[in-house]
Amino acid sequence: MPRPKRVITPGCVYEIMQQGNNGVNVVKSYEDRLYLESLLQHYAYRYNIELHKVDIYPNILRLVVMPGTADGLPRFMHAVTCKYARDFNRKYNRKGHLWQDRYSSSVSRFETSHSSTTYYLDKECSANVGPDEKLVVLEDDNSISMPAGY
Repeated sequence: MPRPKRVITPGCVYEIMQQGNNGVNVVKSYEDRLYLESLLQHYAYRYNIELHKVDIYPNILRLVVMPGTADGLPRFMHAVTCKYARDFNRKYNRKGHLWQDRYSSSVSRFETSHSSTTYYLDKECSANVGPDEKLVVLEDDNSISMPAGY
């Protein structure tokens, strides 16, 4: 049975989540984090996506975005995840899927403004972050949340 088609409305704010396959860490170093952030910024510009919030955990990528076109969000996510997975696999000499399933997306329940978006993940994310990894949640535009000491 074919998977249902995503309905994307330009101008709506969406929460996006993409997990590492089988809980594998998709960000292993500070350089990985910076590279993923640069891909997000590059492809957001290319596909007319406003990045309101970026949270990068070792095994989860969470975004709050506003697409400018109906096909911008799927193209953006495809470009980011494929490019990052290919380069990650090459860097760490590994094969196979990096990301688990398709990314999940839902219309955001958070109010946004042009200056910042508040996005709190503690309850949803606690099962996927180790007990010794403390989350740092920043509220600035395009901020990165990483475990302390990362």
